[in-house]
Amino acid sequence: MRGVKKVRWALRYLLPGSGSPMETVLVLVLMLHVGVGGYGFPPPCLNKRCYIDEFGMKYYIPDLWWQTWKVILEYFGGPDHSMPHDMVSDNLRRNDLLDHGEQVLVAVHEHLISDSRMDHLAMQLSRQLGTGEIDMSREARARRHELRERLLRWEGGLSQ
Repeated sequence: MRGVKKVRWALRYLLPGSGSPMETVLVLVLMLHVGVGGYGFPPPCLNKRCYIDEFGMKYYIPDLWWQTWKVILEYFGGPDHSMPHDMVSDNLRRNDLLDHGEQVLVAVHEHLISDSRMDHLAMQLSRQLGTGEIDMSREARARRHELRERLLRWEGGLSQ
């Protein structure tokens, strides 16, 4: 029963509604406490309807949504977002959400496999949420790298 302790540890922090394993990894990296390698952001709503009209008829379902702050983070990690018609749809959706007052950030697989890209995304998110500075000490960066490496190992590793 190798890895049971790791799975039990991670299960304590999972949020309902994740759309994919990589979305789950992203959420864990963003919201776990800084002492274990996360960024310590407040937990977002996952895949919850975001109504963009006054009649409650038109809505989108963002991947991660900090509703109080009107901040959305979309994870574009697979082939679903690489075809021209999907890119058009993603951009129209983003425009509608921006017009509704939501701030929209996008994460891709490269964020999760790169220390500097993930830190940069976290700094952008921190500015949007108003949560303060990201600890950029060598120790904090090493903890974040180790956490992502452990989580991504379950999904095939950092070399994807």
